[in-house]
Amino acid sequence: MNVTIRFKGFESSEAAKTYLEERAKKLIKFLPPTTTVNATLEDDKVRKIVELTLRHKGAEYVVKQESDNLTTSIDDAVDKLMRQLSRAKDKKQKKHTGVTKEVVEM
Repeated sequence: MNVTIRFKGFESSEAAKTYLEERAKKLIKFLPPTTTVNATLEDDKVRKIVELTLRHKGAEYVVKQESDNLTTSIDDAVDKLMRQLSRAKDKKQKKHTGVTKEVVEM
């Protein structure tokens, strides 16, 4: 999985990069390994904002999370993205199962 990280409002930190890349590895069970996740990490003096953007098979997934701690924001954003991908996968599976209803005549 490719992760492109952009920093706004503070210097890039190797610890933040590695932490985000480790957390993004959880998304592999929903996506092929060639997928690119664009991440923006922003420090706004009071709060830390993480925005993740992902395009996959014509769909775009965008997650924005803010808190007072960068690691908490990263964790919550990745969890939100996993929920979105899981819901999309469930919808797709339900659509393609072709469940037919039985009609009972009386």
